[in-house]
Amino acid sequence: MLDLAGWRVRLACRPAEFAAETATHYAPFAAAGDASPHLTIEVTLVGNAAASAPEAAQPAWNGTVWLLDASGFSGRIDLAQARAALTLDSATPQVHLEYFLRVLLALLAQHEDGLLIHAAGLLMPATGQVYLFIGCSGSGKSTVVRLSSGKGIALNDDLILVRPEGGDWMAYGTPFWNAETGDRAGQTARGLVAGVYVLIQDGAVYLEPCSPALATAELAINCPVANGDPTLASNLLARCRTLAETVPVRRLHFRKDPDFWQFLQPVAAEVGDEHATRNTQHATRNTQHATRNTQHATRSHNACNSMMSRRTPQEL
Repeated sequence: MLDLAGWRVRLACRPAEFAAETATHYAPFAAAGDASPHLTIEVTLVGNAAASAPEAAQPAWNGTVWLLDASGFSGRIDLAQARAALTLDSATPQVHLEYFLRVLLALLAQHEDGLLIHAAGLLMPATGQVYLFIGCSGSGKSTVVRLSSGKGIALNDDLILVRPEGGDWMAYGTPFWNAETGDRAGQTARGLVAGVYVLIQDGAVYLEPCSPALATAELAINCPVANGDPTLASNLLARCRTLAETVPVRRLHFRKDPDFWQFLQPVAAEVGDEHATRNTQHATRNTQHATRNTQHATRSHNACNSMMSRRTPQEL
């Protein structure tokens, strides 16, 4: 059983040797306890016909389930029934299984009000805040992680899961790293999203503001799988708009040195202040609500005493 952004995903793999290999591969994400899974995936390795990496494939919605077929594997995903099945015919089954899991989690996130984003995520241990650096392949996500040694803990350098939580958005690490990245110590961590930065490699270092429409578009462009299916477009755009309205989204022009960090600290303080203000407002509303309840209880008590004083001994 895996714990991915709080979703418990059961992998039932056959044969036994492949199951053991898979358990070792995803060991850092092993779920604690024996709670029921949110989704179960039946995975069967039947051969080793495909020797190369999986082809890019977009899932197809047939009106009931999602179908995903490519060289080396054939899968179906039924989110309504919380089940999926995958048949592998591959000499590199872990590579093909990971590809399927990426697609499945993108669809599961859409189904559960979250987003899977092409992003590097860096957690600031002192504050619990996470910066997201978004961009397609080659935009510099892994470079940003390398340049940030000593600044934060990397949740991932390619794909991050985000979920709404109490008016904020939480970022979660995933197992889906670039292959050459060695240090993955923070991959099971999570934190409050403090800022989203669209990476633009440049000779100068500066931040460029994004309008709400541009911020929404930049986020949607970097949500794989979901942005490739018309049936998901409306929900995807609405969710990206909500994220953009909650968290600052800016374009980060940067070069291959850590100078960009000087621009990020003020943004973190700004978001932290906004978060503290929301907490204060929430506490104030709770206090006002409690005061109204006390006043209501006092009026009810006084009214009861008044009625009791007017009742005759026989009524008492």
